[in-house]
Amino acid sequence: MDGKTIGFIGTGMMGQPMAIRLIEAGYSVKVWNQTPEKATQLVNRGAERAPTVRELARNCSIVISMVTDDDALRSVSEGEQGLAANLGKDAVAVDMSTISPSLSKLLNRKYKENNASYIQAPVLGSIPQATDGTLLIFAGGDEDAIKKVQPVFDVLGKRTWKFENPEQAATIKLTCNLFIASMINTLGEGLLMTKKAGIDGNILLEILNESALGAPMYQTKGKSLLERRFTPRFMVQHMAKDLSLIRQAAQNSGIPMPAVGIIHDLFVSAVNKGYGEEDYSAVVKVLEEMAGEGEKR
Repeated sequence: MDGKTIGFIGTGMMGQPMAIRLIEAGYSVKVWNQTPEKATQLVNRGAERAPTVRELARNCSIVISMVTDDDALRSVSEGEQGLAANLGKDAVAVDMSTISPSLSKLLNRKYKENNASYIQAPVLGSIPQATDGTLLIFAGGDEDAIKKVQPVFDVLGKRTWKFENPEQAATIKLTCNLFIASMINTLGEGLLMTKKAGIDGNILLEILNESALGAPMYQTKGKSLLERRFTPRFMVQHMAKDLSLIRQAAQNSGIPMPAVGIIHDLFVSAVNKGYGEEDYSAVVKVLEEMAGEGEKR
């Protein structure tokens, strides 16, 4: 095994462009995905398909996972066939998914028991940032392990923040997603309020942009909402999952977050109404329906 061979697990909306960047940077990439056909494009780009997680782990000194949730990460990490039991001594497992702090703490302990290292390194950014290598990376874990993986992070992101342990990295990512969920809810409510008053939503976006309230997210998502574009870059169902993790983490820490419960319920409702695979901004459809402004379906 050498430092130029990277294992990559999870080739979905984010994982695929990230793996392509590694291939283009000259890394030898071995891939595994629960649905094998989703890795075909990467194989066509030069990646090698690993038949099992176990074989991938035994042939790579660095393995990156980018999966959907805690359950998916457990399925590839634990057990006799999983990463923790098969990654070699001094190898590093890097999970870049959005997961619970409690699972990141558990996995860190399991890897240490097997003389391997575990880094929790979730990212902030979407498909465009994954494609052009400008993700923001939050890396928590052993300092030497992070140094070993830093050249890989430099290919995938424009800046890496380092944290003492994996739980802190998982927590900062959930905190960022808390802002995202809150902001899209506020934006949706604001646009609905101005619409009810007969005000062009573009005027609200202009005012926000010229004031201390301005944020790039309000402009990009605001225009998408006004144009009714909900092509997913981050799905409603994934935000609902993250808000559930945020609520659990807050409960474990004794932190009151009453607003999170309300926003989480809106996203759950959006999933139940069939919007789960649309962009997370589609949560505004629930608000519109509550106000009697929903589109006829």
